Amino acid sequence: MAEKLCRDAVGYVKKPVRSISGVTVVAVMTKPYPCPHGRCIYCPGGVHWVEATPQSYVPESPVVMRAKPLNYDPFEQVKARLLNYRDMGHNPSKVELIVMG
Repeated sequence: MAEKLCRDAVGYVKKPVRSISGVTVVAVMTKPYPCPHGRCIYCPGGVHWVEATPQSYVPESPVVMRAKPLNYDPFEQVKARLLNYRDMGHNPSKVELIVMG
């Protein structure tokens, strides 16, 4: 009960290091597409694998796990991540967008 009251208190921020600089970082993953030159031996991802992921990214990567349920839609990814930050108590007024994939 006391923990819930503490979490509902004004000013409580979960994971404050995420926006301590004043900039909230949002990573967006592009849809998986095959490389024009074919499959690389050293790439852990790609459309050739059971779980298609963008090149050079494994399915267990946090950004892939957030993007896949949203069908890699960039607008939905940004919206979901900003709502996630807001739910953790952050004020994402300044955002750095990173496009990965």
